[in-house]
Amino acid sequence: MNPLRHQTYYHLVLAFVVIVSSSSQILAQCSCTSKSVQEEREIATEIFIGRVLSKEINSMDIGHVDPGSRGTLGGISNAIEVVRVFKGEFVKNDTVRILTGDITNHCSYSFNLNHYYLIYSRYHFTNKCRRTK
Repeated sequence: MNPLRHQTYYHLVLAFVVIVSSSSQILAQCSCTSKSVQEEREIATEIFIGRVLSKEINSMDIGHVDPGSRGTLGGISNAIEVVRVFKGEFVKNDTVRILTGDITNHCSYSFNLNHYYLIYSRYHFTNKCRRTK
């Protein structure tokens, strides 16, 4: 095999390996531990029914998600109209912001505009591992 053909073959194999390893990360699934309804009720700081008004890419002080921590957490910030409150300090008809994780996060919850959801959040954050539906 001539050296130029060998080098081309090497680059093709290397490119294939990079593409396969990248796509496996993209296709990775969210992995959550199963919790009972009672456990989720205890973990959540807010449980409410809300209607999604808008979504935007944003950042939030990480102290909202993990009290005592510093820094910011990037993600999708959702403006949600509170319809009914089961737990927490929210007030009916208020608009609150719920962060759902960034667009590359496999556990990020994707809300649809103008849809109603039962939201389990912890310090204004929810994802696919919560009972949000």
